[in-house]
Amino acid sequence: MRQGQNRFITLLLNDWAHRLTVLLSGIFLLQFVIWLAQEEYVWLPETVLYIKTTLVIVGVLEILLYRAGGYRFWLQAAAVAIYTYVAVDYTPAAIREPSFQEQLWDFLGHPHPFIWFTLGTWIIYITTIYWVQVRWRIYLLMFISIMAMAVRDSFSQIYLWKQVAVVIACGLCLLIIRHFIELRRRNPIGWAYLADYPATVGIPIVLLLVFTIVPGVFAPNVSNILTDPYTLWKNWKGEQVSFNGKGFSSILNDLDASSGYGRNDDQLGGGFNFDYSPIMTVETTHRSYWRGEVRSVYTGSGWEQSAAEKLGPSSEVRPSRTLRSYPRFKDSLTETVEVRQTVTMLREDTYPVLFGAYAIQQADEVMAEPGFERLLWMERSSELRWTERPSRPYPTTYTLVSQVPIVREGELRNAHRPVNPGEMAEYLQLPDSVPDRVRGLAQEITKDEATPYDQVKAIERYLQTNFKYTNNPNSNGSDSMDFVDRFLFEIQEGYCDYFSSAMVVMTRSIGMPARWVKGFAPGSLSFDENIGLNPYEEMDPNGAGLYTVRNSDAHSWVEVYFEGYGWIPFEPTAGFALPVLAQPSGEDNPQPELDEAPESLPESEDVPADGPFGNRGTQVLIGWIAAAGLLLAAAAVGMTRWGRTRIRRIVFRELPASGLRQQIIVEYNRFIRHAKRKGRRAHDYETARETIQRWANQQVWASGDMLKLLGLFEKAKYSGSPITREEYEQTVALVKKLKEIV
Repeated sequence: MRQGQNRFITLLLNDWAHRLTVLLSGIFLLQFVIWLAQEEYVWLPETVLYIKTTLVIVGVLEILLYRAGGYRFWLQAAAVAIYTYVAVDYTPAAIREPSFQEQLWDFLGHPHPFIWFTLGTWIIYITTIYWVQVRWRIYLLMFISIMAMAVRDSFSQIYLWKQVAVVIACGLCLLIIRHFIELRRRNPIGWAYLADYPATVGIPIVLLLVFTIVPGVFAPNVSNILTDPYTLWKNWKGEQVSFNGKGFSSILNDLDASSGYGRNDDQLGGGFNFDYSPIMTVETTHRSYWRGEVRSVYTGSGWEQSAAEKLGPSSEVRPSRTLRSYPRFKDSLTETVEVRQTVTMLREDTYPVLFGAYAIQQADEVMAEPGFERLLWMERSSELRWTERPSRPYPTTYTLVSQVPIVREGELRNAHRPVNPGEMAEYLQLPDSVPDRVRGLAQEITKDEATPYDQVKAIERYLQTNFKYTNNPNSNGSDSMDFVDRFLFEIQEGYCDYFSSAMVVMTRSIGMPARWVKGFAPGSLSFDENIGLNPYEEMDPNGAGLYTVRNSDAHSWVEVYFEGYGWIPFEPTAGFALPVLAQPSGEDNPQPELDEAPESLPESEDVPADGPFGNRGTQVLIGWIAAAGLLLAAAAVGMTRWGRTRIRRIVFRELPASGLRQQIIVEYNRFIRHAKRKGRRAHDYETARETIQRWANQQVWASGDMLKLLGLFEKAKYSGSPITREEYEQTVALVKKLKEIV
């Protein structure tokens, strides 16, 4: 028995070169199977499974039956055919139950389509094993394979860099095998020595692999250094690359998730892909952030709920009944605006809360069965929680009424820190993982500010202006570092979770209670490209309308507590801004009273007629002729560039702010239409900022003017600030300049 085992091991060792060649060839071909499996509408999942299994069957039989000579090929073909026959569960159409022999002959006479895939895989595998027996063939196969995968990777959204790496590794190993085979043929004595003492070669090879691979695995990632040639060429031409992110960065910084509300709060970090699929629509009287949940316990790596946030206090929810407020959080000094929202879910996902503007005052309607019975109002965190059960799905539609605070900076500068900090200890908590340099930075930023509000605003402003927004931040620094510390001093780039966490930690460092909030940004307001053609059409300053909220709108921000004013929201993330709510209107301005109209007007004297029209008819006719002449002259002058410029200045010199606001939007739309005609793409799922930012990254020479135009457009469309004539003229000049260079 033992002699048989030794003989089997000897046979395996004697044919080590061929067996390793078979194994590496199979791994090499597997990379192409993985490639084709990613292609749409090429292979069915069953096809991929059958081909992978065929590779395993052929490889195992080739290794075990190598000494059987040419007979092994027939055995492999028979094994592949039988596997296909069993796997597809082939049953020929027959009245009676066919025998196995009848089924086999029918299968061979009318083969199932999968047999061509499996037998083709067998032929390709055997051919590849034969092909890599010569060194120059290995080089040629590696070159063709790498070029094919690299080109496909660059011209598609398929990632094949890992497959390229495996192909290179297999090719190098095959070259090493050919080198040892050649060494055995040319120097039998030296080979015999190596065979007796394999450690003399094996140990250096293993150490070489360890010292080259292990440091690369554990080394910190770096920012992009190289770009693939296709992207570089397209950027050089100033054209759009819709599938960027390729190159070395895609290996070093793999995106580990998609954007959305369900990202893990306990372990923040990593990157994500933007998911633009719609989640819900919100019909609202004011534009707002749609608040979800609150987290107050910072762990150094993420956020967790405190005991009070988990357990209460809580109260039941009744239709159209005012929800109780938490007695400790005083906000009597804050003015609010009532916001009414109707949320309609577009997917069947379940969330732990109902989303609404802060702070929810009452729930008027919940379309679910049952509805209000599954709601629980958490007073301390102002959350409208939904108790999830499989048999009770998330509401499809619900209507909420909120009281949103108006931020008056002059009044908030009079606000003080909490009178009793002990009651706010939950919102001042910081773990030992936060190093002193984070606290020191917060003190340095706020040292020249006189009031707590100005100190908080200084931290918000510092984060917005000194750090870069990206959905794929690098991973510099150790994972054991504090999350905020690594963001502020190592990474210095990130998305909303990075900015908001940093602001909460820094705000707590200066003694101000703060909490971390997550939910959704306002979303996209339905916007017709032709809107604004009437310069006097008034836009809704409150941002009322129907907003579409997508997974990419998932967001996090900060709330800071001011004594007497309650929790005030702040937005530290670069590129984002809290919606500006219209202040409540006061008493109507008194209008000057008009004198009462006289009961009757004096009758005019009769004018004698002088001709068929009389004097008045002649005057009217002359007036019409003169007006027509003036219009023709004005049209002739208006056709010239000088005339258009002068008319624009005259018409819009005394234009009201609403008209200037609309004209800025019109000019922006003109530029968008011009860019589209020039081949630029503006996707429906992108916001104006995302579109302009993408174009600016592609055309660096015009990025400054594009971003200035974007700022003016956003101010005109979303801000309640007044628009000046100088801003309108600046917009016209920017559009004119961009049309010439874009």
